[in-house]
Order: sequence, then structure tokens, then C-alpha cells
Amino acid sequence: MTSALSSGQREYTLDLPPGFIEIPLGELSSDVIERAATQAATAFGLSQGDQHTRNLAFALSSAVAGELANDISYLAIGFFRSHDGARPIMVAITCLSRPSQHEEVQAAISGLLEVHRDQGQESVWPIQLSSGPAVAVVTEEFNELTIDGQQDAIPLIQRAVTAWTPDPDGTTLAVVSVSSNNWQDWDSVCELALDLFDTLEWAP
Repeated sequence: MTSALSSGQREYTLDLPPGFIEIPLGELSSDVIERAATQAATAFGLSQGDQHTRNLAFALSSAVAGELANDISYLAIGFFRSHDGARPIMVAITCLSRPSQHEEVQAAISGLLEVHRDQGQESVWPIQLSSGPAVAVVTEEFNELTIDGQQDAIPLIQRAVTAWTPDPDGTTLAVVSVSSNNWQDWDSVCELALDLFDTLEWAP
């Protein structure tokens, strides 16, 4: 996957794990919804032709796209089962880039740590990736999901772990985020995220 970046910013690539579906940042196509419904049915143990599965896939895809598409260049979602098979998990991956003018990578890391901690973020720490140093930030957000045919909204706690990675040329910050509303399997989501972050490569 190549992140679609604006002119003047350095591009980067990521190797997404199997099972993710790219979600267009515009209108959802029927093909994307069908693929999401198939994966959701498999992960959630439902009939693939069940209308509730399609509604769920569409609602989840729309919710993720609607909440996150404003400022990102890439979005993908995946439906999985927990390691013990007891719970369904939906994971979203988003990518964007930010212009930067850092003289060196370590200066950018120090600045990122300071900015996020000044914003009140408690879970902020430096990490070392194959592409170089980065800063990881964990955030938590409370939302509601409404599905057709149901009167009551479903409360959601969306957690995200985001890697802010400065490029060695001092022009760009890669911002890659992995999020899920499955708090019971948060350790597994973080493991997936760290593996994904470690595949980041800057274009020449």
C-alpha cells in the first residue's frame, strides 16, 4: 500500500496484514460493502446472506469512513476473531502525512513527545522502528453506533494507537493509526499495530 500524499511531501509504503479491505474515502460502493459483509459474517459467525450482516458491515464501514475520512489519505478495515475465538474484532487502519521542517529526526521525536504530553496525552512513548525512531500515542474516544431496525444506539469505546514517524530528510511526518472498539483484545490490536508500524518504508 502506498500512502497518497500531497505534493511536496515524501511518500511511504506499508505492508498491510491479510484480511483488510480498503475503504474509499468517498462514497461506499456495493462491492466494498459486499466484501465487508462477507468478512463480518465470517468473523461474527453470521449468515453471509443475512441482511443484518449487510447492515452491520455498512454501518461500521460508514461510521469509520465518516469519522475519519476528513483528514486521511488511506483507510482500511478488517474483521477478525479474538485469539480464543470468543469475540469479533473490527480493526481500522488510517494513514496520513503532515509537512514538517525538522533539522534532524531526534529533534522531531523530542518535539512530538513534548507536544503530545502538553496536550494531556498520558500514553505517549518513543519507539524504535525499522525505518527509524517514532512516537507512539494511545487515545480513547467514546461514540455511539446506530443500526437500521434498532431503536437504541450501541455505545462504543474506540481506542487507537498511532505512530508518528519523521522522515530522515526533515520534510514529512507519517501518521499511521490502528484503532478498534474491542477493549478485551486491546493487547492483540496493539501487537498488530506495532507489526504494521515496523513495515513502514520511506520512498527514495
